[in-house]
Amino acid sequence: MKRSFLFYGAIAAALILVILGIYYLIPHVYHPFVYLSHPFMYINHPLVNYNSHKKYTAIFFGLAVLFLLGAFFARPKKAIAG
Repeated sequence: MKRSFLFYGAIAAALILVILGIYYLIPHVYHPFVYLSHPFMYINHPLVNYNSHKKYTAIFFGLAVLFLLGAFFARPKKAIAG
């Protein structure tokens, strides 16, 4: 039971992270909480929040891969026919 919860939880988290990665890759859409790539600009500056952010996209996709790897290791094992 615990392993299947971890498996499905990791799959759901990976899916959410992929969606966030795609969201931060789309230009001309408001991206909240973006200030690490431009630390000396205001957080609500249009040039910062409306550009695509490849660093955040790479981070989200990398985390999604880690969660998928975790789901692979936490997958439910098949019963051995005997």
